Amino acid sequence: REFCCIQDAFNKAGIKVIPLKGIILAETLYHNLGLRPMVDIDILVQEKDILNAKNELLQLGYKIYLKGLPEDYWRKYHCHFQFRNLDKNIILEPHWTLAPPRPNKIDISELWQRSRVQTVSHFEVLVLSHEDTILSLCLDICKNISSLQYLKLKNLCDIHELISQYGERFNWDYIIDKIVSWRLKGCFFYLYLLTKTHLSTPWPPEIISKVKLKVARSTVLNFFIPNIQKKTRFQASLLMLTMLDTTIDYLILALQRIAMIFSKINF
Repeated sequence: REFCCIQDAFNKAGIKVIPLKGIILAETLYHNLGLRPMVDIDILVQEKDILNAKNELLQLGYKIYLKGLPEDYWRKYHCHFQFRNLDKNIILEPHWTLAPPRPNKIDISELWQRSRVQTVSHFEVLVLSHEDTILSLCLDICKNISSLQYLKLKNLCDIHELISQYGERFNWDYIIDKIVSWRLKGCFFYLYLLTKTHLSTPWPPEIISKVKLKVARSTVLNFFIPNIQKKTRFQASLLMLTMLDTTIDYLILALQRIAMIFSKINF
């Protein structure tokens, strides 16, 4: 109900919005709100609309929480703001991209072009394609690992259900093309191993042969598969570095982390 209220306000303001993760998967993938827990409402808006979206949310009674840091910091190094409506006890996170630069910035303009209108609970909603949903979930899982959060079983179940129900109709060539161009091979390989091992997800037999990793990288990723508990700082750092695809990514990531530290200090 709250999402529909927000969507209506955004539509009147000329802002396109796509629901992400739990708020839409509960309806379209699990077909039962009780089967997909969620803590907040995640939505995607175009980066050019983020300031207008902020103003609309403020008018709807939401307050922005920046943790004492400037908005520019969040725009540069993260992928969403956090808003809270204390009267309704709702947390809302408007995203302008699917993940922070990790370290390369991902161009999601094509995802907007591929999005489609779907009727959900008698409301017309703009949704990502199934292929782009897989990519977004992959990015979200890897974002959580790098920030030392728990790897949540519900995130793996999302992947499993999506492939189990719609995998035969996927454009896998498109998915592989994005994985390579976005430099997500390590990330995708880890996700494949996790879901295959713990949930027996029916991935196409040929899919992993198209995402080849060096023996050292695949060995490290396989090492982390049996234990999906919260990682130590060293383990999370090692896993994150192993998932980076190119040498230049290591350099860019190091520079980003230094810049983030100086941004906090200067503020």
